Amino acid sequence: MKTKKLPSKVISFAFVLIIAMTVIYSCRKESRESNATESVDEPKIEAVDIEELKSIYEKETNLKVNALQGQNLQRFVRGKKVDWTHYFQKDRPDAKVIDFDVEQDSNIVVLEQLKDGKKNNYRNNTKAVFLEYKDGKRLNFYMKVIEDVSVNGGFSVAKDVHYDYVPTNFNGLILYYTLDKSFMGGYRYSGGKPTKNISLNDKKLPGTSNVRNGLKVNLVQTCVTYDVYEVWCEWGGTPDNPYQYFHGCDETYIGSVTECSTSTGGGGGGGGGVPSDPGYGGGGGTPPTPNPCTPAAPTVSVASKSGTLKVTLVQPPDGGGGGGGGGTSPCPTVTPQQQKEEDLEEALEEDPDLLIKCAVAEAFKALASYKPPVPVVARIDGLNQSSTDFTLFSNPYFVQQIKNAAGYQINLDRFEINVQQLPIINGQPVTAPQFLTYMRLNINNFIDNSIAKFVPYDDQGHQVNDYAKWNSSDPMSAILHLNMADNGSVIVSDVASNHWTVSTLRTPMDGAHPVSGNRSWGFDVKNDGTYTFYVTGADRLTTGRHEIAQYLFGIPFDGADNLWSSFQTKVTNFVNSSNGSASVGNSIKERPQYQMVRDYFDGKITLQQLKAMGACE
Repeated sequence: MKTKKLPSKVISFAFVLIIAMTVIYSCRKESRESNATESVDEPKIEAVDIEELKSIYEKETNLKVNALQGQNLQRFVRGKKVDWTHYFQKDRPDAKVIDFDVEQDSNIVVLEQLKDGKKNNYRNNTKAVFLEYKDGKRLNFYMKVIEDVSVNGGFSVAKDVHYDYVPTNFNGLILYYTLDKSFMGGYRYSGGKPTKNISLNDKKLPGTSNVRNGLKVNLVQTCVTYDVYEVWCEWGGTPDNPYQYFHGCDETYIGSVTECSTSTGGGGGGGGGVPSDPGYGGGGGTPPTPNPCTPAAPTVSVASKSGTLKVTLVQPPDGGGGGGGGGTSPCPTVTPQQQKEEDLEEALEEDPDLLIKCAVAEAFKALASYKPPVPVVARIDGLNQSSTDFTLFSNPYFVQQIKNAAGYQINLDRFEINVQQLPIINGQPVTAPQFLTYMRLNINNFIDNSIAKFVPYDDQGHQVNDYAKWNSSDPMSAILHLNMADNGSVIVSDVASNHWTVSTLRTPMDGAHPVSGNRSWGFDVKNDGTYTFYVTGADRLTTGRHEIAQYLFGIPFDGADNLWSSFQTKVTNFVNSSNGSASVGNSIKERPQYQMVRDYFDGKITLQQLKAMGACE
């Protein structure tokens, strides 16, 4: 087949036409962008201190859960893990608002019982919200989103709901919880606007009722109560459509919701839509702002960030959100300080030994805050560089610090042996430093080996063998394998004439040590010339798995207590059988809540401030 050649005039005309269309489109684009720029006085995006928010989150989520609220009500928010890598930020005139997705709430809450294979039309999303006001006040809470997608034909916008931005096509509930899982309040949204106030009940209540609101004269609210369920559903389908086939759900009753209509409206002006989708506006706009701050005025445009990607949301000429009043605030009726005092009082009623002596906190501060020095860090860096063990999110070797562990408590222990006269070893009297070295080199003779055994680290696959280093006169940075129920590794991180210290270490051979922290062996000289030999530790349970094992079986702390009690007994017996004189001394075993003493151990507050906070006595 022959191809026909287009006339040169036609080609020239087509080329000119393409150039003209490009110029016209560019002008229109510049005009749109210029108009958008002129109509928006873009607020400045301030930097977000992620580490600071992590610290705040950990402190507040570790507070004692409010015992006055039923356990079922706390099940509306089950997850805790936050995706700190992505966030949504809005800088308002009065405050900076940042929220993160909670990955992932371990349950789905539905607003009706799913019987006889009824399809689940509810989607959930939970966000951790942080408000930092210009006057320095903060308010941090969970926002639980329960969306009814049946209104939108199955299309979900639950993940697009933010504290200061609610899409016009969102329908469902938004509930607010403090970070220690206390319910604060909530709203029913219809078409992106708050239409009803929400209250939760731990028990089943009558289905519907009309009640008179005594706070507002001549205002009758229609209230509807219905049961709410926690549900686990099984679906099937393709990666593109995982909800293609519905197999059924298992559900558990967790409470009831009461919705009361109100004429006060609420939410402020809409956040607007994005230029590419004018119909995607902010229906309710700024939500009712929590006390103690007054609601901010509605804004036409906001500056926001999703991670490091900056987006400017502009009120489009057509569509977008409507206005609204303020609404009531989703805030506890007590101040944070009052709540903290009440929580502490309740905790002390349950556990009178919760607080530690301020002197004990002071004595353990150095060990709890200890970090390995440069030579140890250099050894670990060298092992990581030469290791063939590939890990996606971390190095093969790293020190497990107390602050990065998961344990609710921090273990502070010290087991002592009083030595009036040092032993004679191999026919020779020894000094206290010599006896300490002897105990180090023969550590397994002084502990119950059915609980644990210390062995120099020997990983032939990674060409690491620390037998020579450990058995030398300078064991600094030697790695030890602990053969126990849940194996672990430690690295010698400090050596002196009167003590030696190890720090827990993650290794390719042993994985994570069950606890994270530091432990020392040493001696003190008393005023009368006698000695106190000791083993002492400061550590936290490393993971949630270890926390569960401790809660159910007392492992590993009970085993550790028995191990170091055996150290007391065996050292005492050895001294007495070697022409010396010794007796078992004091044992200290304190396990306060970590969040109560963390700031002190981190050097952020003084001992006097710790005492003033009620965290020690």
